[in-house]
Amino acid sequence: MAGEPIDEIIKSAVSKQSKLGGCTVSSTDELIEELTACVNYDGDAGSHPSPGFANSKQGVEIVASLVQRLRNLALGGDVYSFWLTEGHPFYPVFWDFAFLVEHGPDAYVFIGSSSD
Repeated sequence: MAGEPIDEIIKSAVSKQSKLGGCTVSSTDELIEELTACVNYDGDAGSHPSPGFANSKQGVEIVASLVQRLRNLALGGDVYSFWLTEGHPFYPVFWDFAFLVEHGPDAYVFIGSSSD
């Protein structure tokens, strides 16, 4: 769906009820920085990721693999950051991010939300 209106891409990928709040041109570096900051969120005493998993060899490897795969996907593509006013798949409590990557004829929507 690359080249289609972004709101149509989002509705197709997320929900027909999704309403785009806005969109800005972004970059691979911004996508990776946002993703890394969010998945490495420490939380606080009452809410946090599992330290045993997050700090484990497997947890570190999963994050590194995700970062590398997204970097490979976004390099050479057009990257946009966006936000929704309605139709968010999960209510973001601690953090959230949303990116669209257009690469060739394809469009990829990447949304992350930390909820309780």
